[in-house]
Amino acid sequence: MHKTILIEEITIENVTEKINEKVQEMEKDGYQIKTMSFW
Repeated sequence: MHKTILIEEITIENVTEKINEKVQEMEKDGYQIKTMSFW
């Protein structure tokens, strides 16, 4: 049980951090790609 709890906490934190990093990268580098995908 201890391992699963650690994995869950780590994955939740890592996912949120990775999503934030990806959003920042997309805003900086791929903003044009982002706008193109909507159209």
